[in-house]
Amino acid sequence: MTLLRIWLFLFPALAYSTVGLGGRIGVAIPDEIDATFTFGFFANFDVAPNFQIQAGLDYWQESEQTGNHTLEVSDLAMTGTGVYVFSVPKSKFKPYMGFGFGIHNVSIENQWPWGIIDDDDTEFGFHFLGGGKLSVTRSANVLGEFRFSAIDDFGYDAFSITWGLEFLLPQSR
Repeated sequence: MTLLRIWLFLFPALAYSTVGLGGRIGVAIPDEIDATFTFGFFANFDVAPNFQIQAGLDYWQESEQTGNHTLEVSDLAMTGTGVYVFSVPKSKFKPYMGFGFGIHNVSIENQWPWGIIDDDDTEFGFHFLGGGKLSVTRSANVLGEFRFSAIDDFGYDAFSITWGLEFLLPQSR
């Protein structure tokens, strides 16, 4: 019920905001696992001057083999982030920072000669991020971002560096 109230409170603001849709690729560096490729999609909603709400979907997977043991780890994260965009007068570059929460579907598979041990959990996490957007046209931004994610009850953190492209939809006003 609380989620419905929040949605009804935010819906009018979202209906009259600039919406940006985009994708990102980069490198994820999870604890105690080799760096790996990551990709994701996002939607940005301008809800106030210099403030955005971002919904995101990100994924990474890594596989490591040591002798006769194989470890496969993956993370599919659905995130919500509050982002503050700093004003830089007469500049096409806009730095930003944010904080948010996410639901992570973390899968770990240990393959041993005598069998496979699976652990697939959905966990709560939070993240901090910082980056910058460069306006390349009136309706497109190129962005770079650093993100630190911590997953509750799972015992690992991940750092990622991503680059992306955001397309701005016409305002609904």
